[in-house]
Amino acid sequence: MTIKTPRATRLAKHLLIAAALGGLSYTSLSAQVSSLRTGRLPNGLTYYISRDAGASEGTAHFFLLQNVGAILEDDHQNGLAHYLEHMAFEATEHFPGGVMNFLRARGLYSFDARTGTDDTRYSIMDVPTAEKGLTDSVLLILKDWCSGISITEKDTEKQRGIIIEEWRQRGGIDKRLSDSIAGVIYNGSQYSQRNVIGSLDVLKTFKYPDIQAFYKTWYRPDLQCVIIVGDIDPAAYEKQVQQLFASLPAPRNAKARPAFSIDDNVGPLYYRFIDKENRSHSYGLYQRVATPTNRSTEEATKDYLLGQLFNTLAPQHFARLRNRGAEAFIAASVSYSPLVRGYAQFAWDFVPYAGQDEEALQQVLFARTKMSVEGFGKEDFEAEKQKLYEGMKEVLSDDKGLGTPQNFIDIYRNNYLYGTPMREFRQQLEDNLETLVELEAEDMQSWLGERLGSTRNLAFVAYTDSPTASAISEETFRDELAVNKSTVLDLDASDSKPITKLIDFKLPVGKIVREKKIPSLGATEWTLSNGMKILYKHLPKELKGEVLFLASAKGGQSIVKPQDLASFSAMQSLIMASGLYKYDRNQLAQWLRSRPMEVNLSITEYIDGMQARSKTDGVDDLFSYLYLVLNKQRFDQRIFDKWLQRKRYIYASQPQQGREAVDREIRELLNPITEANPREDQSFYDKMKLSDLPRLYAEHFGDASQMAGCLVGDISEAEAKRIVTTYLAALPGNPKAPRRTYTIRDHSSRERVIERTFEVDTEGDLGEVELSFIGDKKLSERERLALGLLEPLLQNRLFDELREKEQGTYSIAVKTNYTDDPVASASLSIHFITSRAKADHLKARTYEILRSIAAGGIDRDEYKKVHIPQVLDEEAEEKASGDEMGLGVWIALLNSYAETGKAPNLSKKGTPLESVKISAVTAQDLSALLKKLLDEGKRRDIVVKSIAPEAKTWEH
Repeated sequence: MTIKTPRATRLAKHLLIAAALGGLSYTSLSAQVSSLRTGRLPNGLTYYISRDAGASEGTAHFFLLQNVGAILEDDHQNGLAHYLEHMAFEATEHFPGGVMNFLRARGLYSFDARTGTDDTRYSIMDVPTAEKGLTDSVLLILKDWCSGISITEKDTEKQRGIIIEEWRQRGGIDKRLSDSIAGVIYNGSQYSQRNVIGSLDVLKTFKYPDIQAFYKTWYRPDLQCVIIVGDIDPAAYEKQVQQLFASLPAPRNAKARPAFSIDDNVGPLYYRFIDKENRSHSYGLYQRVATPTNRSTEEATKDYLLGQLFNTLAPQHFARLRNRGAEAFIAASVSYSPLVRGYAQFAWDFVPYAGQDEEALQQVLFARTKMSVEGFGKEDFEAEKQKLYEGMKEVLSDDKGLGTPQNFIDIYRNNYLYGTPMREFRQQLEDNLETLVELEAEDMQSWLGERLGSTRNLAFVAYTDSPTASAISEETFRDELAVNKSTVLDLDASDSKPITKLIDFKLPVGKIVREKKIPSLGATEWTLSNGMKILYKHLPKELKGEVLFLASAKGGQSIVKPQDLASFSAMQSLIMASGLYKYDRNQLAQWLRSRPMEVNLSITEYIDGMQARSKTDGVDDLFSYLYLVLNKQRFDQRIFDKWLQRKRYIYASQPQQGREAVDREIRELLNPITEANPREDQSFYDKMKLSDLPRLYAEHFGDASQMAGCLVGDISEAEAKRIVTTYLAALPGNPKAPRRTYTIRDHSSRERVIERTFEVDTEGDLGEVELSFIGDKKLSERERLALGLLEPLLQNRLFDELREKEQGTYSIAVKTNYTDDPVASASLSIHFITSRAKADHLKARTYEILRSIAAGGIDRDEYKKVHIPQVLDEEAEEKASGDEMGLGVWIALLNSYAETGKAPNLSKKGTPLESVKISAVTAQDLSALLKKLLDEGKRRDIVVKSIAPEAKTWEH
């Protein structure tokens, strides 16, 4: 269960950094975190309280961690741990009206609860600390969750409908697959019997005393941990926690919390998964590895770091195969990741070409054996280690990002659950950096040898769509595993020669023919001899030690002739696939390995664009590479043939019935097949010609005169001029050519109203509703802001009505969007999943709600709940930005000038002037905008239902 509003975006910026380092906080910790108050009450409850003013800024975040998860359920309780999480937001001892209702009524929407296999976490985020009564209430909620959840028959029955809808929403092919293979992944252990969401039979039939019993048995102080992080006085909050939670009764004759393990399987296990909705004929090879929670600090740190390096190095083996056109698979992936408490897993998944199942298996087994024996080459290992090192150093340079609530929570969680020592997050990262620096390629080889050197704990799964489909048998797999034969060349001993000089020819001479200063932007515009226009701006603070280049031209897919669409599709997919100039992909990968840079091309409906970024000291390498990308693109026959073979195979493998077939029918209903919007089928692939690809590429990126760009960053004007004249002015371009424009295309149906119900033969009881309203009128700035507010307001209203009152669905997705370039388009879409029987009723209720809001039926408090947080965000952003605009704003301003030739209107501070602010938008604006969409726009009303039970022919 997760409830969030736009106010969470401020914290989300910090959480992005925490997520990037999440695994690191599992590693070694040794000294007390400053400001931390921690202890264990006589009844067994543990608490951690610390100050984090930097990231929290006037707010606090409250968490309750339960060392209780689905793994503790008995068979007749399968799913009740997760069910209990839902009950926690209903009535409790001190909140009889419901915890969720209390929080939402006070503008708190960033609350969450997640039940896992081994533990459960509750959180209430972004609680204003200035409102002491509110923080007191939140603490009381945490206490009620510990022992005061009411669990009445009424609330249990209310949640039953919601949770069954959640089960239905999750109950597709992916759930059937994971449930089916769990037996071999977890070797028949308790983990194979618990999937958190539980058994539908149990969810339908259990009685509320059953969940009361689970609550009484497992929700108790010795298995509970309170964590509070934020802009607080830890000593004061510690006193509150001690006084409030000490009254929780210690359990008498408590049932011991068991630890669960998975027995080794000495030989490999085999499983054949059969499901008619299975999307691809594929295989998976999985190996379970023990990662004891009581490992030493050093061992845990090394395991995490080596795992991260493995996840970047191992896929390169398959990439080299594909670059040579030697692969027997359409797709192959490999990863190392946590599985459940105390275990991790290596996963090798692959989709073979038709008739090449055994060859693909041989290639995977060869890669596995090679890595277990040899590890990875020293140069490859050092290059990936350097990238990881630089990423960690970058995080260390951001003082604000280091102290996020999530970082603290991870530290405290691991200390509570596993006894991992605690220390300052900065010190933790610095020590991890030291460990990383000391790692050698030989350490990786040893690590892999220990884990992949035997067939212990292996499982092999064949994924097919019918019992008659051909598949590798258990006997064949065991034979291949034993023999481990392969026709693959040793790619580390390849004959690809390293690149000594990327551009070994003389570049054409170009120059700047016109220079213009733009005082309001502090920028300079250069017109080059080939017709290209470049805006330069010095941004050393926003891009410290880096340079960024962006350029675009009008055109995109809109300028492609219908007869070229097939070859154009191939061209888009095969950019860079064959390499550049005289270099193949493997040579380029080797050259790029020690040169951190990013070069991307994009072709959208109306725009051809590019982006290039690197360290300032690598700017010549960056623009040398970009020159080849734009002017020396390769399209080789062998790579083209392999790619086309993959496309044909994937198309031929598409299910011709079931849900996927219905989805294709819906797409073609909404976007009819025409000459300009062809169906991608075998006849489409027949029209693809390799000889067309160079011409089509040149039409989009071959004439520099069509491009306008900006060069910004930590680079002087003199150096920028040198780069521009040396590389960009050398590109071919016709300055006399007229500026290209785009052709407006709209492939959507011209029908104003499309209302259809589809029936599909699929497992379970399904009713899926998708409503869309699309307007083609340009919106004013006030209307655009109103559209952004309409999304959370409608989300809240539908949540209250369809979920809480009707108990008809688990979640509702509301999405609004607006664009006015090249044509205006405003849209509102609503999506939810329910049962077959409830679909029409809930859809009708949705229309009633929309008409009510459009008629002005927006409650004042309802509007304040979505309006005030966005006003506060707007004010906070203005305060935080001050006189500085940031990289994103500068790019937008420069891009606007490049497109229009007009300097933007800026305030005295240098920031863009806004004519309308969110604070000025009213509830009436939202109603008027919604009425416009309902009355004037296109309407799409699509319902998908499972067929009636008596008509089902399901087999799997």
